[in-house]
Amino acid sequence: MKVSQVKLVVETEPPIESHGNSIRGFFAGRSSGLELLHNHSPTGKPLYLYPRVQYKTIQQTGLIIGIDEGCELVQDLIKNLKFLCERKQLI
Repeated sequence: MKVSQVKLVVETEPPIESHGNSIRGFFAGRSSGLELLHNHSPTGKPLYLYPRVQYKTIQQTGLIIGIDEGCELVQDLIKNLKFLCERKQLI
């Protein structure tokens, strides 16, 4: 069985002090219509499946991992981050 995977490393200045849940909240809050980003249905109930997008903080660096269906979502996050950073609209 082959599993597709995409990783996005998020380095910030100052470094990230919080857990992966904060990273999840940041991105999922800006993409509420994409259930796989936050693993909840439109009604707010949890989706009981293996999370296709996972958020972690390792040594003050954010890591977002897209697995199978989550790969395309993480690739879209990368494109959106580049767009926002180029226009200094991230904050």
